[in-house]
Amino acid sequence: MNKKFLSAILFGALMASSTGTFVSCKDYDDDIDNLQGQIDSNKDAIAALQKLVGEGKWVSAITPVENGFTVTMSDGSTQTVTSGKGQDGKDGTEWTIGEDGFWYKDGEKTENQAIGQNGATAPSPQINADGYWVLYEWDETTGEFVEKVTEIPAQGTGAYYVEKDGIIYLHIADQTGKFAEITLPATSDAFVVEAPAALVKVNYNYAKWKPSTTNKDYKALLEEFPAIGEIEENTIVKQGGNLPLLVTPANVDLTEGFTFSLQDVKGKTANIVLSNPVKGLPTNADIEGSTMETRSADASACFWTLKADPQIEEKQPVVVDKTASLVAENAKGTVVKTAFAYQISKKAWSNNNNVEINPNDNEDGETITTGVASYASEIDLLAYDETKKAYPIYLKYAYNNYFIITPANEYEIEKYGLSVEGQTLKIANMPSDVNEIEVTLNVIALGLNGSATHKEVNLKIGQEVAATGNLKDQIVALTGEKQTIKWNITELGLSAVELDKVLSAGLNMSVTREYYNDNDQEVKAFTYNDKVKFYDASGNETTYNSENHKWNGKEGVTFGIEFNASSEKTNHNAPTGYVAEQWTAADYTVKLTSSTGTAPVVVIYSAEATLTTTLPSAMSEYIKLAPAFVENGILQVTGTSDGTNVTYDLKDALVLKNVKVKEIIDLDYDKETVGDNLYSSFNWMSGIANEDGYATLSVNTWKEEDEDGFIEAKDQQLYKTRNIRAKVYFFENEANEADFDFQLVVKSTIFSDKPADVVTFKADKLVSVYGGNAIKVKEAVKEAIYTAGPKRGTAYNLFGTDAGNKNVTDYKSAENDSTYILTATKAPIQIETADLTKFGMSASDFVQLKNTDRFYLQLAEYSATSVNNLMSSEIIGWRTIVNAVDGNIYDYVNGVYKQIKPDNQLNSQEKIYKELFDKYSPKINYTVTKSIEVSATPVGDGVDVVTLKFADADEAAKYVTTSNVETSFEVKPLAPTELTVDPKNVEIPMYLVVKDKWGKTMNVPFNITVKTTAE
Repeated sequence: MNKKFLSAILFGALMASSTGTFVSCKDYDDDIDNLQGQIDSNKDAIAALQKLVGEGKWVSAITPVENGFTVTMSDGSTQTVTSGKGQDGKDGTEWTIGEDGFWYKDGEKTENQAIGQNGATAPSPQINADGYWVLYEWDETTGEFVEKVTEIPAQGTGAYYVEKDGIIYLHIADQTGKFAEITLPATSDAFVVEAPAALVKVNYNYAKWKPSTTNKDYKALLEEFPAIGEIEENTIVKQGGNLPLLVTPANVDLTEGFTFSLQDVKGKTANIVLSNPVKGLPTNADIEGSTMETRSADASACFWTLKADPQIEEKQPVVVDKTASLVAENAKGTVVKTAFAYQISKKAWSNNNNVEINPNDNEDGETITTGVASYASEIDLLAYDETKKAYPIYLKYAYNNYFIITPANEYEIEKYGLSVEGQTLKIANMPSDVNEIEVTLNVIALGLNGSATHKEVNLKIGQEVAATGNLKDQIVALTGEKQTIKWNITELGLSAVELDKVLSAGLNMSVTREYYNDNDQEVKAFTYNDKVKFYDASGNETTYNSENHKWNGKEGVTFGIEFNASSEKTNHNAPTGYVAEQWTAADYTVKLTSSTGTAPVVVIYSAEATLTTTLPSAMSEYIKLAPAFVENGILQVTGTSDGTNVTYDLKDALVLKNVKVKEIIDLDYDKETVGDNLYSSFNWMSGIANEDGYATLSVNTWKEEDEDGFIEAKDQQLYKTRNIRAKVYFFENEANEADFDFQLVVKSTIFSDKPADVVTFKADKLVSVYGGNAIKVKEAVKEAIYTAGPKRGTAYNLFGTDAGNKNVTDYKSAENDSTYILTATKAPIQIETADLTKFGMSASDFVQLKNTDRFYLQLAEYSATSVNNLMSSEIIGWRTIVNAVDGNIYDYVNGVYKQIKPDNQLNSQEKIYKELFDKYSPKINYTVTKSIEVSATPVGDGVDVVTLKFADADEAAKYVTTSNVETSFEVKPLAPTELTVDPKNVEIPMYLVVKDKWGKTMNVPFNITVKTTAE
């Protein structure tokens, strides 16, 4: 049993119900750490109580306070222990047993009896999952206590204590509502006796004595031990078991006047004599299925072992049918009892169950390792070897110390100087240059039923390599990729000869993490085993040849093992199909062993270290905010609004690698409100998490001022920076949990506090003259730009259009006089000289051009000879160009004439046609239109209502018509005859009022201009 496993057993042993802390009987810091922070806030108080109890002090008074208790000790000192739950700040609850034997809650008597008719005390009150007190009442029919759920509410209780049998049991809840128990003596002579676990199995053995008197082995035993001949045939021969217990405070000595008994739930005392208290844990006592190995007194001063001797008769061998409570009474008459945790199991033998020497299994069918030992000049052949985790010789069904062990091989006796005294093997001559020796021993043993067995045992004795160095503790950050943990060979402090021994025997490494199951009751372990790999100075893998004792290739400098935190689930050395727990951020025990390869395996060298694995420190490599939505380190959220709430799936905000989101929390929710921070009373993450672990953010839309100009701060949640926490886990393992904190702000997609920067106008479209055309503001809007969200910086439609027919320019109907293409002023369009070759003029004709030569755009092709008789080139007509372009390179798409064939798909001639069309089409006057169907044009995402208003409607009425502009978006200048003022050029301030679906309103300023005459 290594140190960490002992700590785990101690922790399990110091638990009452599901969790508990017994002060003064162990190292405080380790156990507080094992409690995983449940009572961290009370560390100092519990440490002080531990010290006082260890000094023999007791509780003289206990006073309920808000969320806990103040404990006054017999020396007058006080300590306050409080709950982490703290929901309503109520005082701790006290439960005591009155002189009348009934339970009292906070001094008020209940109807529930605490003392049974047999004098037994009922189990302590508890709180059930529904928040009600559970008591136990005596059932006369069954003769035991049964659970009763009362109507007494316990909601909000974060701390309570129970006083009974001279002991005070403090129950303190953590932030999750889980209770830890602290046990304190309530009188000067009070002490606590506890079972080491919820279930402790103690085995005893018995059989009828039917010796085989003619057996030569029996005769040999009889000659050595004449007393066995005095046992009458058919006598019940019994052999008691070992019963472990835990005593607080540690200075209590059970050898000084204590008596013990076992009592069942009905108050019946079992016919078992409990005696011979010895410090330490016993052998072969099962704690929840795990065998506790023998520990010395100084390993844990609070553990004791009693010999359980059943007083049985031939016809009534069963003494305890169910679990029992251990009753302890000191010399002063103080009686304490444990929980009903002990189970006494019988192991009855028939005549066929003869004694076995080095069997494959123990009496519970579990495999045991025998036949190996660590070298010493004197070896206890029947004692468990901690180093080898094995027994040199194991006797199953053996009776007391009736056995004979002798060396069997004369050559070995002489070579190694072997001798045996009782159960001690002495070795006088151990070779120094070997890893192990093997000796042969004759063993004769007597069984409980009188059987005698003789067996020749081959015992491997390993000579361990003692080194001054050790493995160094390491801290490794998990990455989710394959990693190698390395150590330097020189760290082991081995000489060349010692290193050769270690490497020749074969080096293996195990990495073990121990933890509790979900109920915090059973110690489990994840172990990763692998062969050690060696690396040279360059980091390349190398090997050691154990046959010639040399390195193959370059000499090894470092060694280690490989693992993968994200995919390593299968234990290398486990049976097919076995799946172990994954790697997680925790402390692991690393054990390096060198052992022989044949069974039974002999370990000649071992070293241990602690490997601490941590989660990655550079969180940004695994989780970050989507960069496109971040501004000044703050996530910009727009989401979707239904007019009342804005919602947003935070999945879109996070970029993950080897990380999954478990939960998302609003860190500012329900914090103390100060000033404008009243909005913290609203939980932004109240929605249920999605299937993939994300949560939907939900906030109120922006609220306008009421009639009194008042707005509640809690209603203004947009444009407020919020602190959010994503609880994530790494590498597919929820145990690898970490917090990713970030800030976000919820915005409108279109609102800006500088409206003129995001909505712009065509200045020429905002001008008219008195009596002239109305100014159409919709047509004057040049562009509206998204201010936030995934489309930030792109344009949107401020006004939508309905589906229907639209008259558009017919580019195939350019104005002409049957020959020439004309401008709006009826003038022909001259072809630029540089473009003539593009229109079809040959190079030979082009070089003959005179400065006075002119060519014009005509409807159809024409010959250059009509202009200059020396030329013969044909000039392309506009009809050819437009027929090649319209419908092929350009076409109407929902009412907008745009290029439909990309440049990279145009052939050389098409590129010339497009260039000429782009250059000369704007000069042409098009008088013919055609009707095409167009679909509706939606307004931009987030636009709710758009209206128009004057900055000063009364002033504007002097120059323009002010009625109906809010919805028509047209402003009609007054005719000169309608003016009530002298005509003059004026600029009239206006606002385009844009209200979005987030509840925000943006007043976009612009001016319309009315002139006296057109320029």
